[in-house]
Amino acid sequence: MRSLTVILSILLMLLLGACGGGETAVMGPAEVMDAYTEAINNHDVEAALALVADDAVYERPAGSFNGKEEIRGFIEDLIARDVQVELVGERTVDGERVTWQSHVRIKDPANPDGPLLELMNNSESTVRDGQIVHHRAEPASQ
Repeated sequence: MRSLTVILSILLMLLLGACGGGETAVMGPAEVMDAYTEAINNHDVEAALALVADDAVYERPAGSFNGKEEIRGFIEDLIARDVQVELVGERTVDGERVTWQSHVRIKDPANPDGPLLELMNNSESTVRDGQIVHHRAEPASQ
């Protein structure tokens, strides 16, 4: 049900933009990242990708991903590993830049039937016109 809500919200935003005339309501950077996190947690690849720019760049500990198709593979891998992301504290917004810390639970590819890995990440994204154009995450220092 949540993924349907996310998809309907995105479609409404796109429809309002297509109608022209007046101001177009675009989600702010924090709202985009909230919707993206919700889509990831719901294991909804398409809803997550709807929030990613075609030429986006992701910098992750697992490597760099350039463009929507490479990012699709990254998201599909996360979902295949049963990822769950929990925001720790609040997101901080400075213009297009959003920073936050998250607690990530994910299957270990070396031991998929074992306990979930528990990771803390520091993340930063640039969101422009309602889409993620750059995302970087790294392990938080303990």
